[in-house]
Amino acid sequence: MGNDHSYPMVAFGTLKPKAAWKMFARSEDVDFEISNKISGQIEKYEKALKYAEEDDKDSVNIYDYIEKEYLETFKQSEKYLGVIDSISNHPCGHILYDGSIRKELGLIMIKSKAGKKEHLCSIIDGDFAERYKFLKNDLLKVSVVETIDKVFKRIGIPHLDASELLEICKDNKKVWEVYEKSFTLGINQVAQRSTSGRVSKYKPKNISELTAFISAIRPGAKSIYREFESREPFSYNIKTLDDLIQTEEFPKSFILYQETEMKILNYAGIAMDQTMEIIKSISKKRFEKIMSYQEAFLKGFEEKVMEDGVTDRQTAEDVSHKVWQIMEDSASYLFGAAHAYCVAIDSLYGAYLKSHYPLQFYEVYLQILEAKGDKNLMAEVKTEAEKAYGIFFPPMKFKQDNRTISLDAEKNQITNSLKSIKGFNKALADFLYSLKDQQFDSFIDFLIHIEENGTLSTKIGELIKIQYFEEFGKNGKLLELYEEFKNGKNKYSKKHTEKTKAKRIEALRELEASIEPYDMGIKDQMDVERELLGYIQCTYPDVDKRNVYIMDVDTKYAPRITCHSLGSGKTQSVKIQKALFKHKPLVPGDIIFCEQFKHKPALKKIGDEFVEQEEKQWWCTKYNVVNHLFL
Repeated sequence: MGNDHSYPMVAFGTLKPKAAWKMFARSEDVDFEISNKISGQIEKYEKALKYAEEDDKDSVNIYDYIEKEYLETFKQSEKYLGVIDSISNHPCGHILYDGSIRKELGLIMIKSKAGKKEHLCSIIDGDFAERYKFLKNDLLKVSVVETIDKVFKRIGIPHLDASELLEICKDNKKVWEVYEKSFTLGINQVAQRSTSGRVSKYKPKNISELTAFISAIRPGAKSIYREFESREPFSYNIKTLDDLIQTEEFPKSFILYQETEMKILNYAGIAMDQTMEIIKSISKKRFEKIMSYQEAFLKGFEEKVMEDGVTDRQTAEDVSHKVWQIMEDSASYLFGAAHAYCVAIDSLYGAYLKSHYPLQFYEVYLQILEAKGDKNLMAEVKTEAEKAYGIFFPPMKFKQDNRTISLDAEKNQITNSLKSIKGFNKALADFLYSLKDQQFDSFIDFLIHIEENGTLSTKIGELIKIQYFEEFGKNGKLLELYEEFKNGKNKYSKKHTEKTKAKRIEALRELEASIEPYDMGIKDQMDVERELLGYIQCTYPDVDKRNVYIMDVDTKYAPRITCHSLGSGKTQSVKIQKALFKHKPLVPGDIIFCEQFKHKPALKKIGDEFVEQEEKQWWCTKYNVVNHLFL
């Protein structure tokens, strides 16, 4: 566009939920323990929001992360939301203008948060640009597109266009089972746990149903979602209205899209140019603007419905209020049909690639997550891959290629990467793999070699802990040798003289021969793997599989624990009754023996009620903490 016609917009930073809560807690002298507990719950929400796909973010609701007993207290802090506390250049929004932005609109120099860089941006923010009709341009990175593109390149076939994709996926059971069986991690729009459960119940079978589902889970459709999900036939029994909404592929009268709302607004006598203004107000959440049309809509809608001569006045009034409720709910958020269709196509690309090329899909997706540093989600993805497609993730071992996450089609497995461990770099991974064909007579010989090559570091100690050097023996003994080699009285350094080295090597080898092999211990082993890897890779086949290690605890409703079976190596989500959990509280890192289980229908909160679902959930009804478990 040439100089002086495009600049980043200014962005006014406002207090987010956690900062608003802290300000409220300080001002109201909230109990320190309660304040910290709610802060922790907000952090879980922020993490879920951070790693959600761009179009998934609106479905991540903070109220789902705040425990019920604290919800009203938390809501009081919302009065601090929106308080401006910072100024910066907008991360993706730019102003486009055919005149001189510098002379006619104005520029401001803003320092980065670190204060080391300065950036010029226009003094116009997003709200000002919207109100005064300035042209904005947003540059966004959508990671789901990156995943799809990389998987197509990985499998070596041209990127399918949308029509080719739809033809391949038509009546393709493998594709649609991704949604039905909740194998949805990394799949656009349905990756969140709550959404995954919803799509599993709805079971979309074609692109129209998937598009409808993606729009139906937005807040704008909450008053009709229950009927939608249950697949009950739905119409208003008013021919002129139903004909306006229903399509051949989706013959129901659910109002799910902005375009449908425009039709209905026009049906109620509101001019088409005004309906566009209302839709813009909906997309910008301008509640007052939307409500200003309520009276005209209700009156015009009733009269239009009465024109068929079949509907009575009371029915017309009831329907008009039901439809207006949808309009009112839309002020929270509702998709346009074109947008819903496009993100459904992106979702379907992911379902097709995952179901037909699972190894390549999971390899690429895990590489992307590794670059983001999301170890928790990586652990969930691996669990899903094992359950859905039998993909094996072998423990990382010395002489295995752990330079990057990579698949082995013959073994149906994916090897992990050392880079997934915090602080590990490519150079160390490359060096260790370069030793794959080299033989060492003992662990001390190995340590001498890497010290002489300048590669001995604390990271070697971490690798010992996760049993990376298992070929040299058990990790308890190896850690003891490593500590003596690095910090003991016989500490070895390449800077020592050859005479000194010889004496120290002799002493270290004597020590190595004198120590009996021993492991770190079950709980210590699992604790260190959870800390360093974000998942558990060790198994103990001789241990009763009902002994499980607690990876995570969620106490929002009935306590839910994510646990790893010591005997089988499988990870499972299990619920516990509140009274039992209160009597025997659990925290991540505990080992428990699950004495009794029950398989009961899962419950889903609809409105203020919990409703039984078709799918079932495991409950642990009797357990004991066994943190000092030994082989």
